[in-house]
Amino acid sequence: QCLTDGRIPDMVVSGINYGENIGSDVTVSGTVGAAIQAAVWGIKAVAVSLEVSHEFHFQYGKVDWSAAVAILRRTVPRLLGSEWPPDVDIIKIDIPGDANSSTPWKMCRQSREPGWWGLTPNAHPESEAGDVNVHRGPRAGHAWGMEDDGAVLLNERRIAITPLSINMTSRVPLPDIQKLMNEFPGNPL
Repeated sequence: QCLTDGRIPDMVVSGINYGENIGSDVTVSGTVGAAIQAAVWGIKAVAVSLEVSHEFHFQYGKVDWSAAVAILRRTVPRLLGSEWPPDVDIIKIDIPGDANSSTPWKMCRQSREPGWWGLTPNAHPESEAGDVNVHRGPRAGHAWGMEDDGAVLLNERRIAITPLSINMTSRVPLPDIQKLMNEFPGNPL
């Protein structure tokens, strides 16, 4: 829970991630994972990602990081010096690839839809990773909501700022789940 010399950091900034971390894809993000671990230890955490076009996913050196760095230099001191609301453990920041110093930001929610999804046409046991057609955005037949991080980042071209909590408990009233569990035949509950 602390560094080897006994000090605990005031904040952990994880990233800048190569590629956006939006929607349900945050569950597979190492950048968000590091921020979650900091939050578990009671440390304010920021997870930052920069949108990167699929064509550059294997050309790391061709990405311009300057706008993302400038945005962080403005944002992190403000977050560090402020009191965060209860149940906000992580501030997730997704920056459009074409952002500049005047790109607006918007508060949003994590979408239940992924930022990327794959479909393997004619899948078979010998299918390989290269056989997957990668699609950006919500799954076929689904849509992002207006306040979803994916819609804010990719459709509105704004910096998407999403408060996250390490409490992954559903916000449904617990009696509703109790009722569901009681409906199982032979349930000992």
